[in-house]
Amino acid sequence: MLVRPSNSVGHRKQYEWSHDAMSASLMQEFIPPLHNKLVISAAKLMLPLHLSQEKLIMRPSANCINAIRRLNGQSTVLMLNHSDRNDPTAAFSLSTAVGEPFFYLSARELFDMNGGFRGFVMQRCGAYSVKRGHPEDFESKEKTVSLIVEGRHPLVMFPEGDVTGRDDEILPLKVDGIRNILEAQKILSALETPRSVFLLPIAIYYEAQDDSILSLQNCLAKMERKLELVARDYALQPRITRILLDVVSHLESYYSIHDMQDSSLQYRLQNICKRAALAIAQYAQLIDINPNEDEHVLLYSVRSGLRGRAALNHAYGCDFCDKLNEDRLHKGKFCEAELDLLQQLLIIASTLDERKFSLDQAWRLTDRLEQIVFGNVTAKGHRIAWMEAAEPIDLIGYTAEFEASPEKTIQRIDRMVRQSLSSNLQRLKRIAQIVQSQ
Repeated sequence: MLVRPSNSVGHRKQYEWSHDAMSASLMQEFIPPLHNKLVISAAKLMLPLHLSQEKLIMRPSANCINAIRRLNGQSTVLMLNHSDRNDPTAAFSLSTAVGEPFFYLSARELFDMNGGFRGFVMQRCGAYSVKRGHPEDFESKEKTVSLIVEGRHPLVMFPEGDVTGRDDEILPLKVDGIRNILEAQKILSALETPRSVFLLPIAIYYEAQDDSILSLQNCLAKMERKLELVARDYALQPRITRILLDVVSHLESYYSIHDMQDSSLQYRLQNICKRAALAIAQYAQLIDINPNEDEHVLLYSVRSGLRGRAALNHAYGCDFCDKLNEDRLHKGKFCEAELDLLQQLLIIASTLDERKFSLDQAWRLTDRLEQIVFGNVTAKGHRIAWMEAAEPIDLIGYTAEFEASPEKTIQRIDRMVRQSLSSNLQRLKRIAQIVQSQ
């Protein structure tokens, strides 16, 4: 862990080691998982403070905790829905409640945040990286399969991929993730004593409390002042929509996108992301980007391409190559903040698809808008994160089917996991309503 420099030789060496480790992780393409008892203990001690700052209360059910404990020693993949930016915190809180370290599959860009300090801690708590988009991250794939086969600790996955911003529906799961799990089961099925891979779907539902309303109103008022919008006595939904429309208009003007006013808000957001991602790819001279990709895949591919170029640049040595490398690194760093903005826009577009407006959706939309307008987020009233596990899914019976028809088997597992998550999500909503009415 990074500590303040000291005059003592021992402390100075510890600081230098920590700083070097973080700097190295910024240049690495693949970050392997570690379990450092000291870092995990420190993270556990800091968890209550972080939850207090976020005004977030974790409520994993006894059944959820016991379901994970019953699978101790088995090859287990915990499949969590991904509606909120606090999902990784919820997963770590669950590990703390169970009393067992987990492995976590995490997006590669998260390891670079806070100058690499966040990645330093994440890695030593069991997180490893995956570069999303094309081409596929084979190092991450191999590590995923090997961790499942070894079965030392549960592996946490958010199979929907990016944050969806939705708690009314589970979006289609990433095909590569399910395929990797089935590949691990195929290996375990071929052992002299076959072993099972268990999928444990775990639903997380964030319930915004009544004190969020005033906090959201205050946050929206700050954004209205920042955007020079005349304050009006609107309800939450029209105020959020008005701010979002103004932000979108500004971004369309910035990117020279015209004549989009008659299109839906979701389409305008997706169009900005696609046009901007292609412009970044051209600026950074990424020639292998497919412009026909889905906007999510396109964004991930551009980010992955920038990182890959930055890593390759360090292999050269002459003065001229160093100059070229420095130019490319500068371009990559210049684009990072813009890619983060585009990712926020895609999450908002997904959140807007929720069928029924709710206080929880208002919280998530305001939170994303605050990140875009101010560059940071603040607590917005208390929330409760309810967690519940479904019945585990034993994959050993699907080995032959997977070998005969991989795509069909992947689709079948997708439906089973999504149905389990959706059923538990609705159950958690009912529990939250009962508790709130008491």
